[in-house]
Amino acid sequence: MKKIVSMLVLIILSMNLISCSRNTVDKVDNEKNDNQIENAVKKTSNTSDLIKAYINEKLIEDNEKILFYSDEDIDLDGNNEVIVAIGTEGEDKLSTYIGKAYVLKEIDGEIKQIGDNFAESIYAVYEVKLISLAGDEKKYIYCGLTNGANLIGFSIFELGDKEFKEIAYSASPTGAGSDEIIDSDNDGKIDGYVQNRWSYDVLYYPVKNIYEYNNQKFELVKTEVELPEYPNTPEEIVREYIALNVLEFQKSEEVSERLGKLCSQDVRGGIDFSNEELFEALAFEKLEFESDQEIAAKENGAKANVIVSVEGNKRYKFTLNKENDIWSIENIVRIS
Repeated sequence: MKKIVSMLVLIILSMNLISCSRNTVDKVDNEKNDNQIENAVKKTSNTSDLIKAYINEKLIEDNEKILFYSDEDIDLDGNNEVIVAIGTEGEDKLSTYIGKAYVLKEIDGEIKQIGDNFAESIYAVYEVKLISLAGDEKKYIYCGLTNGANLIGFSIFELGDKEFKEIAYSASPTGAGSDEIIDSDNDGKIDGYVQNRWSYDVLYYPVKNIYEYNNQKFELVKTEVELPEYPNTPEEIVREYIALNVLEFQKSEEVSERLGKLCSQDVRGGIDFSNEELFEALAFEKLEFESDQEIAAKENGAKANVIVSVEGNKRYKFTLNKENDIWSIENIVRIS
């Protein structure tokens, strides 16, 4: 009987110790989060205890940090909004990971979340900050995006009268590219952005797309393409002509000039450059050039015919002229 009583006493003591330990851990974790929240908001006198409690109880986990915090009136409606971004800090900027980012507002004594978690993206968010756009007094939310390797991009969000929405997104779908916002006149307001591309989505041409912010929207104003030396064989002429037309560089002076040299006459109607098969054939080296004896026999120094097949289904005949040692296309005909 004494042995049973002793065992019961030990069990009760053990349970009390575990309970105390749990309470101590919870207390430490809560104090840790409280201190972190206090440190994040210490420069902001407007932040209410309701906001702090909401972040602590509903948003932040024990292993996370507040990586961005702002409490100001970003939409100029007379009331402050809290923008908070939460995640884990990396060894450098691009290895930092923000998994949660919210806009919060105190309305009638309650905390309302405006919109969803805006850190949810195809690519990882490594940075959140507020920016200003040219000609606008409001603040906008900027998210830096990365895949942790060869990609840097961004998204920009606006808090409007009725909705929280994304107004700009720029990140290469191929996972290779560098996109950045620019302040060309250094007045503290963003007035454009640039996209740098070099992968298969632009058929490996180095490309820079330049956007300007006008009338509350970003518009493509110029594309710069680094072109190789002018091709010197009929097949190379045809390949480059198809590639530059498929990519549709409408704002590139150098591409327009090169296309005019590759084909001096308007014969674009002979081929549908919007066809996805053409792009895929170029990107994945599936464009076939026929070079049998019959085709070779048609070359006489001044003229050449090149037949191109796209996966064997569509065949196009390009007729080329050579003048002053420069080849150019004079006609295109679909033959099957």
